[in-house]
Amino acid sequence: MARLFWLGWPLALALTALTLLLVLLFPAAAWIGAALTLAVVAIVLIYRFGWNGTPLLLQPVVAEGPALAVVVIQGEGIPPERYQPVAAAIQRHVPDQRLWVAIPRFLGDSPIPREMPLVVEQAQRALRHAGLPPGSPCLFIAHSVGGIAIQKYLKAFPEQGIGQVLMGSFLGRWNLRGLDARGRTLIDYPLPMLTLAGTLDGLARKIGRAHV
Repeated sequence: MARLFWLGWPLALALTALTLLLVLLFPAAAWIGAALTLAVVAIVLIYRFGWNGTPLLLQPVVAEGPALAVVVIQGEGIPPERYQPVAAAIQRHVPDQRLWVAIPRFLGDSPIPREMPLVVEQAQRALRHAGLPPGSPCLFIAHSVGGIAIQKYLKAFPEQGIGQVLMGSFLGRWNLRGLDARGRTLIDYPLPMLTLAGTLDGLARKIGRAHV
């Protein structure tokens, strides 16, 4: 049931049903449901047809090896183009795999968690069109606020990835479920994760210092 509240056609259909119910029961308030429905449909269509721009794609630099996809999620206000050098460096350091990289663009360059299904679907379409074999594993790399968006998405849809790398970001406290008998933090998260933070990395710099 929780998946219904992510942006997509199921939510649009649910809002349409709500609008029709309001028309019958509270006509004066029906415009609220109609406005929400139109907003959701507009966002879905924007991502479906790439009106926000198509994802940046990096083709594999080797011809042999297992296929792997990497999807890079931008940080708040940072254009996807800024992540191309990092993506290219990752490809150079994985010479034994055919590595496709997609760097999608959020509306307004703002990684909103509820838009993640649309962004991931858009990236997956672009990767398939670029030749990624169906069923290939996908790793997500996210920066800053993008790390908050991707961890919420993958907790709801763990089947979409094999793991995540959070750069200048960290696992939210809502994933913590207490301490064990030895005082160690227990984490409730379905996928493997690597956190990377540096001393110059904005709000996450203190975490970088803590782990040095």
